[in-house]
Amino acid sequence: VSVGGGAFGKQLLETALSAHGLVPEELRNWRVTTGTEMSDSDFQAIQDAIPRSIKLVRHITDLQLAMRGASVSVSHAGYNTVADILRSGCKNVLYPHIGGKETEQLRRAQKLAELGVSTMVNPADFSAETLAKAIITCKNSSANAHGLDLDGADHTAELLSKLISSSN
Repeated sequence: VSVGGGAFGKQLLETALSAHGLVPEELRNWRVTTGTEMSDSDFQAIQDAIPRSIKLVRHITDLQLAMRGASVSVSHAGYNTVADILRSGCKNVLYPHIGGKETEQLRRAQKLAELGVSTMVNPADFSAETLAKAIITCKNSSANAHGLDLDGADHTAELLSKLISSSN
C-alpha cells in the first residue's frame, strides 16, 4: 500500500489498515508506505497499532522494484505511481484521489480499469469492505498485461530526428 508523499493518503491508509483483516490469510503480508509528510507521532501511533504482518515504512526508494515483488499494489492513481505500476507490470488496485475540481486521477484510474490494467475502487463506495473485495478480485484476476507505449519520450525524439533529417 502506497500513498505517495502522504499529503492526501490518510483516508486510503486508514481504510487499507481496516481492510487488512478482511482479506484471506495469504494476502496479509503487507508493506505500507506512509509518505514522508506524515508526522512522527502519527507514524509511531500507526506503527504501535498494526499487526506484525504489516511492515510500515515512510518511503520506498524504488517503488517500481518493490511493486515487481508485490502480489497486489494498492495506491492512489497519481501520475508517478501509475507509471511505476505500468513499468512493473504488477496487479494493482487504484483508489483515485478526488478533491475540489481534481479529476485527473479519477479519469486515469477509470481508463486503466477499462483497459483491464487496474482494478478501481469508486471513491463514492470506498470502505474497508470494498477495498478488501477489490484486492481479492485483483489478486484472482488474469495478468494485467498492456500494450501501452511507455517509451513516448524516446519515440518522440526519434520522430523529431527523422523529421529534421528529411527536411534538410
